[in-house]
Amino acid sequence: MTNDELRDERVGVMGEKLGNFYHDLENELAWLMRKHRELGELFAEDDAQIALLNRVASNFFFFLKRMYFEDALLHIARLTDPAETGGRVRQANLTIQALQFVVTDATLQTRVRRAVDAALGASHFARDWRNKRLAHADLVLYRQGSASGLPDVRQQDIAKAAAAIAEPLKLVADHFGVPVALLGLGDPWGARALVEYLRRVDGAA
Repeated sequence: MTNDELRDERVGVMGEKLGNFYHDLENELAWLMRKHRELGELFAEDDAQIALLNRVASNFFFFLKRMYFEDALLHIARLTDPAETGGRVRQANLTIQALQFVVTDATLQTRVRRAVDAALGASHFARDWRNKRLAHADLVLYRQGSASGLPDVRQQDIAKAAAAIAEPLKLVADHFGVPVALLGLGDPWGARALVEYLRRVDGAA
């Protein structure tokens, strides 16, 4: 099913406003999960694989891991931002906080709001990083060290935050009886393919 066909299906079941908003939000969450899956597959907790990456291009993979990490935190922060931001001119945001206002069924709206609150709690670390280091440079923290005073974030924390962000969408999907198109299959041309190629080249050297 193409992306347009999936959008049409959502709109047909949920109505135009909620269906379009849900579809766009689902796509954004799927993109976060896909990137996180690639991060996990490339930098797996496997001593032999890490040693391989270090032998091949240690600096490059160090930079790549840091960029993956920072991108994931920014993505989580975006998905959990307020429904609107700005001063005089308000800007509507594609975020789970806005989802609860697009839902019209009162019972579902209450359940979604609770799930959103839980997701905000599970992802607070990302907003701390975004506000003090990634989108802005807190001078005191910068001079003390880039991670000084900021939450220690592990890959598991990112996975838990993504799962919590998915919960409000799952509630909406379950309510309308549609499948959640979030995780999908592994990418055959992604990190695993790269690691396998590097293993063959490294073994032949």
